[in-house]
Amino acid sequence: MQPDDADEVDLRDYLAILRRQRRVVVATLVTVVVAALTISFVQTPVYEGVVEILLQSNRSEEIFAPDANTFVAVDPARVETEIGVMQSLSVRQAVEEELGRPIEVTIEAQGETDLVRLTAESTEPEEAALWANTYAEVYISSRRQRLVDDLQRAITEVQAQIDQIDQEAEQPLVELDAQIAAAETDEEREDLEAQRDDLLGEVEEREESSETQRSAYSTRLNQLQVAANLTQTGGAQIVSQALEPTSPIRPNPVRNGVLAAVLGLVLGVGVAFLRENLDDTLTTKDDLQSASGGLPVLGLIPAVTGWKDRQTPRVVTITEPSSPAAEAYRSLRTAVQ
Repeated sequence: MQPDDADEVDLRDYLAILRRQRRVVVATLVTVVVAALTISFVQTPVYEGVVEILLQSNRSEEIFAPDANTFVAVDPARVETEIGVMQSLSVRQAVEEELGRPIEVTIEAQGETDLVRLTAESTEPEEAALWANTYAEVYISSRRQRLVDDLQRAITEVQAQIDQIDQEAEQPLVELDAQIAAAETDEEREDLEAQRDDLLGEVEEREESSETQRSAYSTRLNQLQVAANLTQTGGAQIVSQALEPTSPIRPNPVRNGVLAAVLGLVLGVGVAFLRENLDDTLTTKDDLQSASGGLPVLGLIPAVTGWKDRQTPRVVTITEPSSPAAEAYRSLRTAVQ
């Protein structure tokens, strides 16, 4: 026998097993599919609300680095940092205070972009959308407040620098004026006033040299004040609000049914081959010949319905001489002779 013939025989054997065990395969398939669909329809539906948030550079960063390129590449570290802030305890507590209950959300970066996807799940579709939108709004409000606080601190620092420049310029004159006012004699007063005239010239020269620095600080202060007044988005904005979902994300009966059908078919075939392997009954001529060690099979006697009644003996060759069973007996007699 050629290898191809052997493969063909094996394939026929496998198909024969599946034909004999087809009820087992079908029963297993139907059982698994029905169980999966039953579980799918019994489960409580879960809905998903999705918000997309665009992260922007801080206005304060643009002010303190005015020469920086506005169109910079996406910084994955910055995006991951903001995701960490969004998941922070302070934001979650603010959301809990707003909604009156804690919620769980999933936050993911959208590829190599500044977009962040925020997802909230609930058994009620309106809640899923409300939770996602509320979480995003609370985060943006928190981020805006942080930005305003940063700007206010920067304004305070810049104003302190300006005040220090003015104080350093005027301080010598203030001290000398105090000495003049405290002078006890006219001669001492005239001497101090002469010193004041000389010092006034030095102060004017110093003010001219520090005017550039003071002007730069004043410009920076004006920019910070404008930024604090105009800050609206807080460096982030919602580009896609969560809409009330119309269908649940799970369970998915169609998907579960398809997966169950595949699993049931595989399981059914496995059970069929297992049953066939454990079954030692002789059902075919080939089984009988294989069990007898290759001895030839002289004949096969088909079952007769009347044989189930063991109380009434029957001789089929006499009662039904034309039946297949009677013909099988005659063939067996001929083979034995």
